[in-house]
Amino acid sequence: MAMQRTFVSTSGSDSNPGTRTSPCRNPQAALAGTSPGGEVVVLDSGEYAPFVIDKSATVAAAPGAYAAISASSGDGVYVRAGASDAIVLRNLVLTGFGGRHGIFFETGGSLDLECITATGFGGRGLRMLAVNAAASLVVRDSVFRANSAGVVVNGSTGGAIRVEIERTRADRNRDNGFWFLGGVRGTVRSAAAAANAGSGFFFQPEAALTVFDSVAEGNANGVAVMAPGTQVQVTLAGVVLANNWSAGVAASPESLVRIGGSTITGNGTGISNTDGTVESLQDNLVRGNATDVTGVLTLIAKS
Repeated sequence: MAMQRTFVSTSGSDSNPGTRTSPCRNPQAALAGTSPGGEVVVLDSGEYAPFVIDKSATVAAAPGAYAAISASSGDGVYVRAGASDAIVLRNLVLTGFGGRHGIFFETGGSLDLECITATGFGGRGLRMLAVNAAASLVVRDSVFRANSAGVVVNGSTGGAIRVEIERTRADRNRDNGFWFLGGVRGTVRSAAAAANAGSGFFFQPEAALTVFDSVAEGNANGVAVMAPGTQVQVTLAGVVLANNWSAGVAASPESLVRIGGSTITGNGTGISNTDGTVESLQDNLVRGNATDVTGVLTLIAKS
């Protein structure tokens, strides 16, 4: 009989029922005995096997436990749930030792990540591929480090994926830190992207997001907006874009970038606009770059 709450421990066995006194060894076995909407609790520190989630469920490590998910192939956590299913992952450390993605959210109604670390994956630390056009993603207090790319949200054409990212870092990834494309809408708040080989924040066709109180430092570009043939709308409020070797902001044709209350300094080019629209509120500081501005910059008076 499925239970509302099951338990996992390094001292457990996958043949156990998953109770507090008779826990499973790995989350996959515990999930099999957990009712939809239920919770799997990882009790103690140790290494656990990758798992697949196909229903509403929470998988969370107990406070103070170091729950390490190591993936030598495939994904650390693969989510292929129903269109209305809600999934929560909390306090997990995912490491790729030959694995593809840290977390692959392929189908589901919503995914909430809290205190997640994903590092060393050959693909993305987090990949969301929006089969469900109205799915949502929330990421808080997490780190995506030294993957091929940090966080990649791929919305569907004409869709309305909702994204909220807060207090999260994407560092030292071999491509972009935060990467949004397709029908993605939402906010990025108090985030940081540092030392990524690509852009700290990268936006492609149909994305429309606001980034505020965030930092991009030491990347190829701080923010890059690439919109061939389809407009991308990005608002930057209270951001710091510093020491990015190519540009603080790089805008392509069809892009619309609005910047307010921000500091852009120490970059190769502060703002590089190639036939897009860049609106700058007159409270921005764009100084100390090798070249401060190239292309047309539309100045907007502060009201």
